[in-house]
Amino acid sequence: MLGRYEGLIPLLTRVLEYEPDDEATTHLLMIVLGLTGRRGESIRVFDNLVAHLGRTLAMQPMDKLVSLRDAIQRGDSVQLYLQDFAPMLMSARARGSARRPV
Repeated sequence: MLGRYEGLIPLLTRVLEYEPDDEATTHLLMIVLGLTGRRGESIRVFDNLVAHLGRTLAMQPMDKLVSLRDAIQRGDSVQLYLQDFAPMLMSARARGSARRPV
């Protein structure tokens, strides 16, 4: 079962190379890393997003990402955060389109 999650890590990482402010992809990558026991990497992904958002957009990450980071730091199960992914994807996409020039 973990193997199917492991396969997502390179893909999601690649997406973030091109879209470093993509909070939905960050959220999913953090979950996948958490599910595969790579909690430290998951926190680093969050930290990279925080640094990028602060440096380029003077923004903080969405509250759900902060909650996910806190859960990972506590060692909580991240599976519950998968149910939050669909609404967050829509919110992050709307937020992203509002801050990108057309």
